[in-house]
Amino acid sequence: SSVVMMAWERPYMEAVVQALEIRTTDSVLEVGYGLGFSAAAIRERRPRAHVVVECDATVASRCRAAAPGVELLEATWQDALAGAVARAPFDVAFFDDFPIVATPARGSRWRAFLEAVEPHLAASARVSGYVADA
Repeated sequence: SSVVMMAWERPYMEAVVQALEIRTTDSVLEVGYGLGFSAAAIRERRPRAHVVVECDATVASRCRAAAPGVELLEATWQDALAGAVARAPFDVAFFDDFPIVATPARGSRWRAFLEAVEPHLAASARVSGYVADA
């Protein structure tokens, strides 16, 4: 079991979610649950739909227990976004994965995510996240 997030990250995660200006009419896709800091900030904004993609069974279990009303997809984001995703198109996407799946040799996880999520986004979607590569 790896540590996927630290408590000091909470203010940053909350600020990134705040910058997304989530509305009650939005459908939100969140990649990576971690300790639930961003999920809690998203849920406070009461979006119409909130879908979390989480590939770690222990973290997914924590999400189910702590985030009622969230639709949980237990998969890697690569697998989840390869096909149709319930609640799409998304008005907002928040990305914070743990690099379990290898990144294609041509570039970063962030760029690979943007390419994969684009077909699932509304025309005016807002996208952000917590990434260590560009």
